[in-house]
Amino acid sequence: MEPYIEEHLAIITAERNGSSDDSVMKQHKQHLTSWLKDKNIPPGETIDSITISRLVAGPSRQVTSWNAYDINGYTYYTHTNDTKCVNQNTDVQTVALDGVGQKAQFFGIIEDIWEVDYGRDIKVALFRCR
Repeated sequence: MEPYIEEHLAIITAERNGSSDDSVMKQHKQHLTSWLKDKNIPPGETIDSITISRLVAGPSRQVTSWNAYDINGYTYYTHTNDTKCVNQNTDVQTVALDGVGQKAQFFGIIEDIWEVDYGRDIKVALFRCR
């Protein structure tokens, strides 16, 4: 995915017309998916190319909601469900890009867990945190 992200950022940066870095990053976030759709990337045979084509096609409209979710040997719970358990695991921490493209740490308490299905066994867990 990284080569596509870099290509798209380069295009937006070249067309920035004096726009700030914040504006460039905002445009990148808003238009990356549609730009990828317009590129019409063939699925190919590698896992990466199949995954990119499925992600660009978009998820199923059906979203599954969970009270608990297992990822890499860890079980995460919603805050409501966690109050019933002896072991508590509702806090999450991740490093992600902030609004200007800089790495930042984010912390939260899980309120909802959703699973989005992109087909071909590509499922993404989303945590809504407070």
